[in-house]
Order: sequence, then structure tokens, then C-alpha cells
Amino acid sequence: MLLQDETEAQFRVSVIIPVLNEETTIFQLVRDFAEIQKDLPLDILVIDGHSTDRTVEMAKKAGAKVIMQNSHGKGMAMIEAVEKTAHDDVCIFIDGDGTYLPCEFERVAKQVLSGEADMVVGSRINQNMEKGAISPVNKIGNMLYNFIVRVIFKAHVGDMLSGYRAIRTEAFKELKLKGRHFEIEVEMTAKALAHGLKVTEVPITYLRRHGEPTKLRPFRDGALIFRTLLSEILNK
Repeated sequence: MLLQDETEAQFRVSVIIPVLNEETTIFQLVRDFAEIQKDLPLDILVIDGHSTDRTVEMAKKAGAKVIMQNSHGKGMAMIEAVEKTAHDDVCIFIDGDGTYLPCEFERVAKQVLSGEADMVVGSRINQNMEKGAISPVNKIGNMLYNFIVRVIFKAHVGDMLSGYRAIRTEAFKELKLKGRHFEIEVEMTAKALAHGLKVTEVPITYLRRHGEPTKLRPFRDGALIFRTLLSEILNK
């Protein structure tokens, strides 16, 4: 791995995977990161939001450290996970549903590990997105939020709702995030820009979800995301 010579002696990285009923995908996801772990020091942390299937069992079997979430919601899972991995320098967030590829870890992490960026977002909006991976409603909502942020923050933002991103751990803490659910990504991006952090995007592959249906509810969560974005704009 190209990152090894540049960063191995300097950084430790936490791979944080928030999950809820992802038994069909979590085993392979963790095993793929375990392969990367051979070249770069990684702490692979699965934080479980009270799954009722075999997610925890499969994650442990694959070699991940598993912690149980005290609260509920993806955002709170991410916040809790960072609190428990304070000794690591960089956090990589990735959803546990198999829609993102661990093999693209280097693409997402490189600029943060090299000091070129404070946060890197893996942009799904490119030719590598599998057909049908994002519903038309979600695609329209994402475009709207991105447009608003581009205008208000005067920054290039193409996919602020992506669940695959890297961020310096200290930067994450400085943002003092409060989002409990799927609005966490919008809050991260908007606050990072408002704080003057260097935020970049890199193209990644995005696959259709398999297994259980998505937990994202377009209208309910869309309204919550919009309120979060509006709040960040008003506090800018």
C-alpha cells in the first residue's frame, strides 16, 4: 500500500462502522479492512445500534472490535465511537451495508493522512455509481443540499451526504457535533466549512444496497437534514 511508507510511523487510524442489522454484509466488510490492516495500523471498530440479527456475532467473527451503542441513531453511534477511540489520529467512517468498497480506503484517507486536508468525503456522484444505488428522491434532495452549501459557503461540494469519509480525530471533536441520525453528514460538512477546515472530495464507487431495506426515510430524514443545514447556515 502506498500509504504505508508515508504514514505508518506517524498515524493510527480508526475505521468506524456504525451498524444496525447488517449481518449479510458486515463480515466481508471487516475482513476486507483486515487485509488493509496488514500494511497500515488500523483499529477496526464496529459500533452496533442494538441489532436484532447476527450482526454482532459476524463482526466479531471477522475480527472487529465491537461496542454496543448506548443511544440510538447513526449520528450518535459515530459520536460515541470517536469518544471511545480518542487515542487514534484519524477516523474513517464507512456504512456497514456493503455499498462502499474498503479497497478504496487509500483514495479516501490519503489527503488526511498526508496533511493536505482535514476531511475528505468520498463522492458517490460519478460514473462509478451503480444504477439504482440512490433513489430519485434522495438524489434530488442531495443535489439541493449541495447547491445550498455551495452558494452559502462558496465551496465545491458534490456529495455532502456520503457515508464514506476520513477526518482528523481532533477536527471531529472540535466540531462538537450533535446530529443523532442521518443528518450527521450534513452537519459535519457544514460545520467543517464554517470552521475553515480544509474539506476535499474524491470519487468513489457506490453500489446498490443488499439485504435489509435502507433505514433512511426520505421525507422524515430529509426534513431533519434540511433543518440541520438551515441551523448551520444561521449560525455561520
